[in-house]
Amino acid sequence: MRVDEMVQAGLIEEARALWEEKSMRTAANAIGYKELIPYFENEALLSDCIDKIKQETRRYAKRQLTWFRKNERIRWIIIEDFSKKCEISEKSKKAIANYGRI
Repeated sequence: MRVDEMVQAGLIEEARALWEEKSMRTAANAIGYKELIPYFENEALLSDCIDKIKQETRRYAKRQLTWFRKNERIRWIIIEDFSKKCEISEKSKKAIANYGRI
C-alpha cells in the first residue's frame, strides 16, 4: 500500500527527473529509485519495476524487524493494547524514564 501511495504521489516522475539529470548517484542505491532504472532504460515494464520495489521494501522491513528484535533495549508499545491516547503517553513516558536502567 505504501509503495502504491508513493507512486500516486509522484515517485516515478521524481525518479525520472533525477535519472534524466544524471543526479541519481546516491538515489540509485535507494529502494524505490534503483528499481525504476530498467524502466527508464526501456528494459522492463513499469508494473514489474513497481513489483520489485514492493518486494525490496518488504525485505528491508524484515531486516529492520530482525534488527529491532535482537536489540534488548527496545521496548515495544503496541497501540492496540491501549484504549486511550493518554495511556499510550503514560506508557511511553515510563519507558523513556526507565531507558537508562535497562
